[in-house]
Amino acid sequence: MSVDQGSPGIAAPGGMATPVQQLPAPATPGARREVSIVIAPQDAWTSGTEVRARARDVVRGGNASTSTREPVEIAVRTDASGVLEDVRIPAAPQRGEALRGRAVRGGFRAGLSALDGLDPTSPEAGLLDDLPTVRLISGYALMMEAEESPAPPTGQRRAPLVGICSGWRADGVAVQRAMAEVPLLGAAATTPPLESVTGSPEAFLEEEALAPRTMRRRRVLEIAPAADGGWDVFAYLRDSHVDRAGIEHGLHEYVVTATAGRGDLRLRSVVAEPRTLPFRDCPLASPNVDRLIGMPAGEAGSGVVDRLPGAAGCTHLNDLLRTFRFLPRLAAMVDRGDTDEH
Repeated sequence: MSVDQGSPGIAAPGGMATPVQQLPAPATPGARREVSIVIAPQDAWTSGTEVRARARDVVRGGNASTSTREPVEIAVRTDASGVLEDVRIPAAPQRGEALRGRAVRGGFRAGLSALDGLDPTSPEAGLLDDLPTVRLISGYALMMEAEESPAPPTGQRRAPLVGICSGWRADGVAVQRAMAEVPLLGAAATTPPLESVTGSPEAFLEEEALAPRTMRRRRVLEIAPAADGGWDVFAYLRDSHVDRAGIEHGLHEYVVTATAGRGDLRLRSVVAEPRTLPFRDCPLASPNVDRLIGMPAGEAGSGVVDRLPGAAGCTHLNDLLRTFRFLPRLAAMVDRGDTDEH
């Protein structure tokens, strides 16, 4: 075990930083969903957050044709306790009104199913489903910014959610450091620009420039016909933070590959590759993804949490795996060769 020289007797954070340098080119034929979420503080992270999120579906045909749906956008403001103060959904203003006043914590996702007219497999539903984890991500921003200062303000650190995931396991480094009141995070890795990772600006959503003291989540989910008649699946997630100097640092990054059967998209294989993570114990969740083998992809919304609860999973990896519930929709797009709604 490595020891933090600045905190004698306390294990170092021991995270990993091997950021992805190049993502594979979009599959042809294939369909993918791309997501970009920006999280900014209201004055301070403890005062609440502002969230701007975009998603789009893209289908590439075997004849090199490409069909891209117009990006879906939402904008949200929460107070310090996670209650939605404002929700703007240009394509469906009435749903924004229905969500105002709700708290993005326990029960929020279940409540989305009751929203009138919301297709649970749509990009809009996917963005709304992200909101509870977005609040959790902002807690990491608070940690990172507090540790940029020589003496973090007393009481500014959020209490650790012991047992919520592999990184925050009860006997892990993160909990040990939190209880010892020493800086939680080690030096964060500088991330390569997404344009260089994707290979071309057209390979991902158009994004706004990040201001200092903001966070961004990017995600890709792609499905393509496999040589054996089934499906190949590729998924990618990167959470990053821009410091006060305007430099973007990686926090969580995963690549997931999987295969699925043709009919019910039952998962035949799943492999998670952690690339950037904050704590030594975070990667311990990755081998557990084989528990998903045999699960129909459409059941991932609840099935992932059932199979990878608590310290058996990683909150951020689970979020990526839960998006597998969108694979039946994307597979249907490939089969039709377009992005028409069901």
